[in-house]
Amino acid sequence: MKSITRAGPRIAAAAFSCAALLLPGVAQAAARPAATAVRPVITVYVVSQISDTVTPISGATNWPGRAIKLPPGSYPTFTAITPDGKRGYVLSSTGNPLLGYITPVNTATSKALPAIQIASSPGDMAFTPDGKTGYITGGSDVVPLSTATNKLGKPIKVSSATIDIAITPGGKTAYVSDSTTNRVVPVNLVAHTALRPIRVGPGPETVAITPNGKTVYAANYSMSTWHTGAGDIPWTRTA
Repeated sequence: MKSITRAGPRIAAAAFSCAALLLPGVAQAAARPAATAVRPVITVYVVSQISDTVTPISGATNWPGRAIKLPPGSYPTFTAITPDGKRGYVLSSTGNPLLGYITPVNTATSKALPAIQIASSPGDMAFTPDGKTGYITGGSDVVPLSTATNKLGKPIKVSSATIDIAITPGGKTAYVSDSTTNRVVPVNLVAHTALRPIRVGPGPETVAITPNGKTVYAANYSMSTWHTGAGDIPWTRTA
C-alpha cells in the first residue's frame, strides 16, 4: 500500500506461501466445491518509526506476531514485498538526505538481513513483475536493486526529487512522480533511461497503473485532484 505522507506507520501485505506449495493446492481445488477451495495465507507487515521494528500480522487471525528488530535509529518509513512474497524490503530514512538504508527481511523466518546503504533518503520501492529487480526512489535518482544478490545497480537520473514509483504490468516502463517540478517521469527500464517528463498538477505524489497498463493515475497533493494519462500522451485533469 502507499500513502501520500511519508511519516507514521506503513503497511504492506504478502501472500505468505511458497508457490511450489500453493499451486498444487489451487489445481486440486478446481475439482472441489468452492467452500473447500485452498486459499493463500496472508501476512501484513507494519513498520514503526518509534520502535524501529516491523511487525507481522496474520491475515487469518488479525493477531500480531513477534516484532522484527531493525538497527537502532533506522526510522523505517515504508515496506515493499516481492511478488512471490518471500522477501520484504524496509526503507529507512536517517534524516540525512544523502544517506538511507534498505533492510531485507526474510518473510519465512521473520529475520532481518544486513542493511543496504543507499546514497539518498529512500521514498518508495516497486518491483518488476518477475520480482528480479526492485527500483527505489530518493533524491534525483531511481536506483535498481537485484533481489537475487541485494546489490544496488547504477542510479538512473530522473528528476530533481523522486517520490513515488509504479511499474507497468509488462515490466518495461516505470512512472516516477516529482513533486517539486509537478511532473511524472516515465523511465525505460530496459535502457535505464528517463523519458520526456509529463506535466501534471501541483505536488504529484502517489502514482498507480491500471492492471492492463494502459492508464497511469497521479494524485496531486496540492490540489486534491487526479491526473490520468497513457504513455507520453499529455494528461488531462479529472474531478
